[in-house]
Amino acid sequence: MLRRVATLACVVSLSAACSRGPQYFVKSGNQYFEKKQYNEAIVQYRSAIAKNPRIGEARAKLADAYMAVGQPAAALREYVRAADLLPNDKDVQLKTARLLVVAGQYEDAKTRAQQLLEKDPKNVDAQLVRANAVAGLKDLDGAIADIEEAIKIDEGHSPSYANLGYLQQAKGNKAEAEAAYKQAIATDPKSLMPRLALANFYWASKQQAEAEETFKAALALDPKNPATNRALALFYMTSNRAAEAEAPLKVLADTKDAGARLALADYYTSANRAADAKPILDELAKTEATYAPAKLRLAAIAYTAKEKDEAYKIVAEVRARQPRNAVAIITEARLLAADGKRDEALTKAKEAVTVDPKSAAGHFLVGSLDALKSDRDGAIAAFNEVLKLVPAATPAKIELVNLYLGKGDADMAAQLARQAVKERPTPSVRLLLARALMAHKEMSEANEQLDALAREYPQSAVVHTQIGALALARNDRDAARTAFEKAQQLDPRNREALAGLVTLDGPTNIRHAQERIDRYLSTNGDDPAVLLMQARVLLSKGDYAKGEGVLKKIVQTAPATLPAYSLLGQLYLNQHRLDEALAEFDAIGKRQPKSVSAATLVAMILEMQKKPEQAEKQYQKALEIDPHAAVAANNLAWMYAERGANLDVALQLAETAKAQLPDLPEVNDTLGWIYCKKGLPSLAIGPLLESVQKQPKNGAFLYHLGMAYVKNGDLMKARLTLEQALAASPNFDGAAEAKKTLESLKG
Repeated sequence: MLRRVATLACVVSLSAACSRGPQYFVKSGNQYFEKKQYNEAIVQYRSAIAKNPRIGEARAKLADAYMAVGQPAAALREYVRAADLLPNDKDVQLKTARLLVVAGQYEDAKTRAQQLLEKDPKNVDAQLVRANAVAGLKDLDGAIADIEEAIKIDEGHSPSYANLGYLQQAKGNKAEAEAAYKQAIATDPKSLMPRLALANFYWASKQQAEAEETFKAALALDPKNPATNRALALFYMTSNRAAEAEAPLKVLADTKDAGARLALADYYTSANRAADAKPILDELAKTEATYAPAKLRLAAIAYTAKEKDEAYKIVAEVRARQPRNAVAIITEARLLAADGKRDEALTKAKEAVTVDPKSAAGHFLVGSLDALKSDRDGAIAAFNEVLKLVPAATPAKIELVNLYLGKGDADMAAQLARQAVKERPTPSVRLLLARALMAHKEMSEANEQLDALAREYPQSAVVHTQIGALALARNDRDAARTAFEKAQQLDPRNREALAGLVTLDGPTNIRHAQERIDRYLSTNGDDPAVLLMQARVLLSKGDYAKGEGVLKKIVQTAPATLPAYSLLGQLYLNQHRLDEALAEFDAIGKRQPKSVSAATLVAMILEMQKKPEQAEKQYQKALEIDPHAAVAANNLAWMYAERGANLDVALQLAETAKAQLPDLPEVNDTLGWIYCKKGLPSLAIGPLLESVQKQPKNGAFLYHLGMAYVKNGDLMKARLTLEQALAASPNFDGAAEAKKTLESLKG
C-alpha cells in the first residue's frame, strides 16, 4: 500500500511539472539571473523556449544570460530571434543591432538601427549604432554625418562625442578627433569611457605625457576599475617603464580574476622576480582551471634558474595529467629547442599542431624550427598557417619577409613587409620593408623609407648601412661611400659597412682596403668573415704567402667557411703546389687526428689531383670526426651526385650542409642538383634559384637551373637560362650538355 502511495505521489509530481507553462520557467530563470547564477538561468530559459519557441521574452533573457557567461555568438543568435518576435521592444532591437556591429554584420545592423529610427527619430543610441555600422561599411563620412545628427538630437550625450572622436581619428583628422574626445569628457566629466578613449588617442599619436596624464585622470575617477588599470599597465609595459606597471597589475590581481593573477605572475617573471611569481603560481596550480598554465610557467622559471631536470619534470606531470594539452607539448618543445635538441623539438612542435591544428603558437614554433634547419619551404608553410589562424600576426609576417627574401621571392616579401609596417611601424620593420623594396627593384620607395628613418634615427648605423647598400645598387658610389663611412663611424664593429667600403675601394685602392680591414681586426678581434676579406685583398695584390696564412687560420678556427677552402685549393692549384700542400695537411692530420679542417683539405687536394676514391675516404673521415662538418658534407654530396651514385646519401649530406650554411650558393647548388638528379625538379628549382641570385654570372649554376626547368617542363625558362649560362661562361663543366639541350629546345 505504501509503495502505491509513493508511486502515486511521483505521478502527481511529474504531472505538475509537465503542466507548468513557459512563464513558470521564465520567472524561475529571472530569479537565477538576479542571483547571477547564469548557467542555471540558461537552463530555465531554454525550458521555456522548448515549451513555446515563439516566446520572445525568454529568448531575450536567454541572450542576456549568454552574454553574461561570455558566449556572444549564442547571444547574437537569440537576440536576432527575440528581435524578430518583439519588433516593438526598443531595448531588444538596440542590443541586437549593437551585437551585429560587433560581429561584423554591418548591413544587418544598419537595417535594424534604421528601423528603430523610423519609429523613433530622436533615438540617440540607434543613431550611434547606425553610425558604427556605416563606419564598418567603410563610409566614414556617412558615419560622421550620423554622429553629428545624434549630437544635434542630444548635445549632452557623451558617447556621441566619443564615437565622433573615434571616426575622426580613423579618418586621420587628429585635431577634430581630440576636440571630440574632450567634448565627450566635458559633457560627462565622471564617465570613464571618453577619458580612456582620449588617452588611447594620445598614446596612438605618440603623445606619451598626455596619454599618461589622461589615464591617471580616469584612474582617479575609479581607482579599482579593471579596464583603466589594464590599459595603464599595458601603457607602462610598452613604454619601457615596466616597474610602474606593477601597481595597476596588483589592483587587477586583487579582483581574484585568474587571468589578472597570471598576468601579475608573468610581470614578476619578466622582471626577474621569480620569488614573487612562484607563490601566485603555486596557488593557481591548486585549481583545475589554472593548473596547467600555472605549472607550465613554473617550469619556465625552473629552466631559467638552470634547474633543467625540474623543468622537464613539471612539464611531464602536466602531460601525464592532460596528455592532449597542446600548450604543454609546445612548452616541452621549447625546452628541447633551448637545449639545442632541434630535431626532437620539431617533432614535439608538430605533435602539438596535430593535437590542436588551430594552435597558432604551435605552428609558429614549427616555422621557427624549420627556419633554423634551413627548411625554408617548411617554415613558409608553417608561418602561413599562423596567418590563416591569426591574420594580424605581425611576427609571422616578419619571419615570412625574411624567408621570401632568402628564397628570392621579392614580390611576396614586399607585399608582406608593407602589411607588417602598417601593423607595427617600428624601425626594424620599416628597415625590413626597405630591404624588400630594394629586392623588388622599387628603389624610389625604398629611398623614401630610408630617408624617413635617417631623419628619425640619425645615429643608427644599420640605417646608414642600408642607405649605402641602396646607393651602391644604384651605382651612386659617392653616396654609398658617405653612408658606409657614417655607419662605421657610428658603429666601428659594423661588418656590412666595412664590406661595402672594401667593395668601393676595389682593385684601384687596395692599400686603403687593407688598412680598413687591419684596423677592424686589431680593434674587434678575429672575425672569419673579415679574415676572408683580408685574404682576398692580400691575394688580389699578389701577397700569396700572407693570404695563404690567413686562409689557413680561417679553416682552423672556423672549419665551416667553405670559401676559405676553395681559395686555398685554387691557390695551390695555380702555384702547382698540390703535392706539397697534400703532404703538409696530411702531416697535420696525423698530429691532430680530430682536425676536421686537415681531413677536409686533404680530401679537396686529392679531388683536384683526380683521385676521387681517396678523396671520398678523406671526406668520410672528416664526417666521422664531426657528422655536421658542412664543407665535407657538401663536397662529398657533390661527388656522389656527379657519379650518379648514392643519391639518397648525397641528399642527406647536402641537407646537413644546408642546415649549417643556408645562404652559401655552392651549398644550394649542390642540394638543387641532387634533387634534379633524383628526378625531383620542382624541389630543385628553389635552391638553384637562390644560387643564381647570389652569383648571376656563374655558368654552372645557371646550367643546373636550366636543366631543372627542362625536367619540370618549363621550357621557355629553360631556354632563357641555358642561353644565359653559355653567355656567362662557355667553358663550365656541363657546357657541352647545355649546348646540346639548347639545340633540342630550339628545334
